[in-house]
Amino acid sequence: MATPRKSILAATLGRYATPADNAAMGVDSKQIMAEVRKFLADATEAGFDVEPLEINPQDLDDSLNWTKAQLQSKEWDGFVISFQIRSPATYTAVFETLVNTSREVAPSTKIMFVSNATDLMNTLSRNFST
Repeated sequence: MATPRKSILAATLGRYATPADNAAMGVDSKQIMAEVRKFLADATEAGFDVEPLEINPQDLDDSLNWTKAQLQSKEWDGFVISFQIRSPATYTAVFETLVNTSREVAPSTKIMFVSNATDLMNTLSRNFST
């Protein structure tokens, strides 16, 4: 019998990441996009259905409303908060708000944190023993 696929919602800055955001992580936009494509392919192959969720720190209210709607839209196995959001001190409030929102809206969803810009698969493996 096949292992059930896991549904993962992944919060990231995505298109809202600035060159300064990427430089702070030691990567450029092209590197990030290549890493995201590789991660999505690897995750799909490993049994995860990952849906990216772009967070706009300049319009946090709208992003939070969208985050709540997505978290309520179905049963998610996990909610990943990317290194782009977790790491820079400038986004600490965004990070905290996402954590608290996910706890309130989807308390049974596993919250996961990526430890660096290229550690997405390790994060899923660490939390779901793939």
